[in-house]
Amino acid sequence: MSRTRALTIELPEEMADMIAEKVRSGEYQSESDVVVDGLLSLVFEDGPHQAEIDRWMKTEMVPMLEAIDADPSLLIPIEEAWEQIEGHMDRAAKNAGYRE
Repeated sequence: MSRTRALTIELPEEMADMIAEKVRSGEYQSESDVVVDGLLSLVFEDGPHQAEIDRWMKTEMVPMLEAIDADPSLLIPIEEAWEQIEGHMDRAAKNAGYRE
């Protein structure tokens, strides 16, 4: 188990009430669990790769989804997609010397 350290913090009444309600409802075991979960959400949201993920979403994913909305014929059956993925992986492995 990881070490812990007690902290004393001040929160606006509304936030303290929200934390207490999450514990009362059984969603969390303790007030500390609520705060830890909130802090972990910040870590994941602002993680080291978040800027790269945001860029990818804006420059690649959004245009792709807009293109599909405009022309649904761009979609392919899942079986065909898997065949393409497996073919790509086989070629990559062969080029890396993993398969003959």
